[in-house]
Amino acid sequence: MSMGWSLNEIEFQISHKWSQHVRARVAVNYLPSTTDQVDALWLMDQLLQEAWVELKTGFGGGWEGYAVAGRYFATMGWDAVNTVDRLQATGSFGQQITPNTFVGLKAGVRSSFFDVHLQVVNGWDTLAQPGDTLGFGGSVGLNFAFFRASLSYTSARGSGILPRFTAERLHLMDFHFTIPLWGERILLGAEFFLGLSEAVSPEDAMIYGAVACFHIMPVPWFGFTARYSRYSDRGFAIPTAELLREEISFALISSVTQGFRLITEYRLDLVNAQIASHLWMLKGIYSF
Repeated sequence: MSMGWSLNEIEFQISHKWSQHVRARVAVNYLPSTTDQVDALWLMDQLLQEAWVELKTGFGGGWEGYAVAGRYFATMGWDAVNTVDRLQATGSFGQQITPNTFVGLKAGVRSSFFDVHLQVVNGWDTLAQPGDTLGFGGSVGLNFAFFRASLSYTSARGSGILPRFTAERLHLMDFHFTIPLWGERILLGAEFFLGLSEAVSPEDAMIYGAVACFHIMPVPWFGFTARYSRYSDRGFAIPTAELLREEISFALISSVTQGFRLITEYRLDLVNAQIASHLWMLKGIYSF
C-alpha cells in the first residue's frame, strides 16, 4: 500500500471574439509527465492544450459553416478532456485510448442540433506527427435536449495508445452518447471504440472496448458517479496475446464553496478477470 499526492493540472484560458465571424482561444496548462525528454517542442506540447482560430459564416435557418485551425479538442471519447469538467477523478479506458487533442484543420457545417465536419491533422495528442504522412478523419454529432451522440473516425499516427503508434498508423472509430434526465441532474452515458493497426492484419492486432457511466447530482452541492469501462487488447501490448482490462469506479462529488469541488473516488482495475490494483483518490478542483 502506498500513499501520495500530486498537482494534477493548472490551466489558464484566454478567449476572444473579434466579430460574429472570427474567434480564437488559447489554453495553457501544466500536466505532470513521466517522460525524461525535455526540449522546446516537448515543453510546448505539455503546456499548450488549446490554440486555435475559428472562422464561421451563417447560411440562414440556424445553419452555419465553420473552419478551425490550430490545436483543438477531439470529438472522440465520452470523458471530458479538461479534468475540471469530468464527473470522476480518473479517466476511463476510453479517455486513455481515444485522442484528446488534434493539431490541424477541420471544416464543417452545424446547427443547434447537428454538426458534421472533416479534418486533416498533423498531430494526435502531440504537436507534430512523426513521419511524412498526414492524418485525416471526421465526425457527425447530434445534440437534442433528450439525446446527444457523436460518431467519429480518425486515421493517424501519434502517442495515443502505445509508443509504437509514432511509427504505425492507427484507424480508430468511436461512438458515444449521453441521455440527460431530470433537467441534466441525471446523465446516462456510453461509449464504444475500435482501433485497428495498419501495420498488421486485424486478426493479429485490434483494440476494442466500451464505457458505461451513471451520474446523478440531485442537489447542487452533492452528487454520485458510477462507471465501468473495459477494452480487449489483442496483440497490441503483447504480440499474439489478448488482454482484457476492466475498471469499476465510484465517486462522490461535493461542492464545498462556489468554484471548489471535492471528488472522492474508489477504483478497482482488473486484468483478465484478476485484480490488478485498487485506488482511493481525493481530488480537489478550484476554478475561478
